Amino acid sequence: MLKVYLTRNLDDLTSAVATGNVRVGRGPSWLSANEAVLDAATHTIVLTGSPAVHDAAGITPEKRIVIHLDTELLEMDPQRA
Repeated sequence: MLKVYLTRNLDDLTSAVATGNVRVGRGPSWLSANEAVLDAATHTIVLTGSPAVHDAAGITPEKRIVIHLDTELLEMDPQRA
């Protein structure tokens, strides 16, 4: 499911929330999670709910992943065993 939140006059996106089998990616690597929240003000997407990195090395589970859209950098909070 995708919920989109707009400003009162409907001219600007403030946030969007995707739930379920969420995938974010480009090229051979991608991220998955149960929820992704786009924050237009901070230009970030926060992945929670069993987020993971999928790449050539395999699948790496994380506790939380933040995507900084301006720089395309990932901030990961590793899952501890």
